[in-house]
Amino acid sequence: MSLRSRILLGTVLIILSCSISIGLFSWHFANRAILQDMRVSIGVSLLHLAQTHADDIRQRRESSLWGALNGLAANQRGAEYAFVMDAAGSIVAHTDIGKVGTMSGLAPVDLVAAQGSEAGFIEQDQRRVFYQAVSEKAAEAKGEEFLFGERDNARRAVGWVVLALSKRDIERIPQRIFAAIFMIVLANLAVFSALAWLFSGRIAAPLRELARAIRYLNEKGVTGTASRLKVDSSDELGLVARAFNKMADDLYGAWRRIEDQNQTLEIKVEERTRKLKEAQAMLAQAEKLSAVGQLAAGVAHEINNPLGIILGFSQSLLRRIESRDGMAMPLQSIEREALRCKSLVENLLIFSRTQNADKKEVVELNSMLGSAVLLLKSQTKIKNVDIVLQLCPESVNVEANRTQVQQILINLGSNAIDAMPKGGTLTIRTLLSKARPGFAEVQVQDTGEGISADARSHIFEPFFTTKEVGKGTGLGLSLVYEIVQKHKGGIEFDSVLGQGTTFVVYLPIVRAAQAGD
Repeated sequence: MSLRSRILLGTVLIILSCSISIGLFSWHFANRAILQDMRVSIGVSLLHLAQTHADDIRQRRESSLWGALNGLAANQRGAEYAFVMDAAGSIVAHTDIGKVGTMSGLAPVDLVAAQGSEAGFIEQDQRRVFYQAVSEKAAEAKGEEFLFGERDNARRAVGWVVLALSKRDIERIPQRIFAAIFMIVLANLAVFSALAWLFSGRIAAPLRELARAIRYLNEKGVTGTASRLKVDSSDELGLVARAFNKMADDLYGAWRRIEDQNQTLEIKVEERTRKLKEAQAMLAQAEKLSAVGQLAAGVAHEINNPLGIILGFSQSLLRRIESRDGMAMPLQSIEREALRCKSLVENLLIFSRTQNADKKEVVELNSMLGSAVLLLKSQTKIKNVDIVLQLCPESVNVEANRTQVQQILINLGSNAIDAMPKGGTLTIRTLLSKARPGFAEVQVQDTGEGISADARSHIFEPFFTTKEVGKGTGLGLSLVYEIVQKHKGGIEFDSVLGQGTTFVVYLPIVRAAQAGD
């Protein structure tokens, strides 16, 4: 059962019990008051008749008494009959003439004993009989004010005036009073029930709103304004609503702080995870390069001697024969492949050597890359590739091994040119890095085919290549990676299939004060 229903039920029960109690109390005292008024009113009428017709009663003047009795009965509502009897109980006059001279059935002695006074009433089955004694000195009482029960009991009654009323008619008055009281009770019940319903609604509505806000808070949390209560009163319910809103605001503030901390923590975790993965990748790459470098050094030394003999004899034979000789073409092929193997051996030796990396000097980045760009231009003319230079307008000094940094640009540029077999644009940029303050960027961008998703995780691995067999050794980018790491820099790339690739090399900048030192 809802709170509103409980309030209404309690109010109805209280009003009903109070109304019934008050109604019964009022009805009881109304009955007593009506009976008292009736006894006084009828007593006065009987006394008046006894006073004015005392002589008629003593002399038994039936006709005169009959008119007076009919007038008395006619003026009294519910009167069944009226009569006058003598002291012996014989009827002297009656509204029903046929009963004159008969015995009334009332014992005068009982009347006096029952009442103890000259006026009173007795109860019968279907009627209430009122009586009044006619004293011997009634004639002398003319002009006096007769009050019920106040006359001298010592006076001897010579007759009685009797009036009988129907109980049914007498009881109709209390019944009407009871009906009126009942209607008043119903009216009060309806009015106060309506007021209780409205009042309980004003009490229950804020409580229902509080319950709704608590459910919302429990189900969906403290976000939004739906978990707040509208405060429009200054009573206890208003205090509860304001306290709840403050609690919800405090919870929301705490939730926001936790959310911000979670987001910050997630960002930090992601950043740390990324750096850890990069460090792990760099460590794995370094381990691979170290192993490959040791292997490359041994292989290069073993191959270099027989390769020199093959190249020397082939070149010597080519100088001795004419170009039309049938041996010229095979010897040229031997020379070309020997030279390619020599280049591979040289790259292996560069890749495996670390002592030369310590020979660094402070150089200006733009001027250092100029000679490497000249070497690339000889390739771009053949491949129909345009070179665009976008050099930093400021002088940028870096501490580097000049030959190795040039090797970086040559390897990246050569790969870019090979990625544009149908021609395109090779853009080389130098600038101060915004992503890594304190570093300079060397960007090599092509408009070639791009790098596939499968190849992106392997491009810095030694001997990994996407070129055709015989066109690439797979050491170019791994060599670039090794040189960058030795210079305490970094390398990144971004590639879109069909649109091209951009490699970004980061080299630490040397300030003017450091360069002077």
